[in-house]
Amino acid sequence: MKFLGLLDKPAVNKENSRPKPGDIVNAKNSDNCLIKDGAYGVIESADDKIVRAGWNITTPYFDEGVCTVSGGPVIGLKADKVRPTFNKRIITFWRFKGGFAIAHNGEDFAGQVNVFEYDFKS
Repeated sequence: MKFLGLLDKPAVNKENSRPKPGDIVNAKNSDNCLIKDGAYGVIESADDKIVRAGWNITTPYFDEGVCTVSGGPVIGLKADKVRPTFNKRIITFWRFKGGFAIAHNGEDFAGQVNVFEYDFKS
């Protein structure tokens, strides 16, 4: 994942305290052989029980609130253990230009996202 920047003074509010598609999660204390400790994953979906996040090797797709991650692994995290850091990052996503899903119509764009953390040991 390519980080394009870091915001110095993010707003702390209820909106960025719950994970949503496109946000990122930092793996803490990971002993998973596929998820390096300190690596960032992209959140595909979240509800009250499970946050589905992928630690990918490709640029994630994001458009109109829908996020997909390929390159694996994508795992479910316990929602109550996903904690907000109240930091924000700017990362690269891709989408189809004009919403037309046809060959050679993809475009990269920068998106500002909330940062969360997940402690695999707690």
